[in-house]
Amino acid sequence: MARTRPPKPKPDKLEAFPSCGIASSLSNKDCLHTTPFDVFSFGHIMMGQFTTMIVMIIETVLNIFLGVWFILVALVVGVGWEGIENGLLYKIGMKFGRRDSLLNVVFDIVAVVLGALVSLFLPPSILIVTICGWIIVVFVACLGKVRENGGKEE
Repeated sequence: MARTRPPKPKPDKLEAFPSCGIASSLSNKDCLHTTPFDVFSFGHIMMGQFTTMIVMIIETVLNIFLGVWFILVALVVGVGWEGIENGLLYKIGMKFGRRDSLLNVVFDIVAVVLGALVSLFLPPSILIVTICGWIIVVFVACLGKVRENGGKEE
């Protein structure tokens, strides 16, 4: 008769990832999606910058001024994206690993808003260069995760 192992006791959430910090969330896949900032947080900052750029284009084309309402637009974009990312993309298997923790979701939304706020102080040419730089960073990070998994889903 084969011996079976007793089930492992589930650790307390605080003990589950005792060494997860910003640096370890970049290299430890067990920490991904659980810490406030992970490698994908850079993409959320870029999303905020891109949102500001789109709002600026809409303001110019429609000859309107949204003022501080762009923050609400960035907040809606951040919340909407987190819903898509942790709902739809997770269901169809396009999300790396597991769903984000509540802490990670909140900080991802904050990252979108912060990216939008920072963009206000950048000239448009610098904003475009910055967004291109973020795209490269996120692409390289995603490529690294895919290679780490051997091209397979976690």
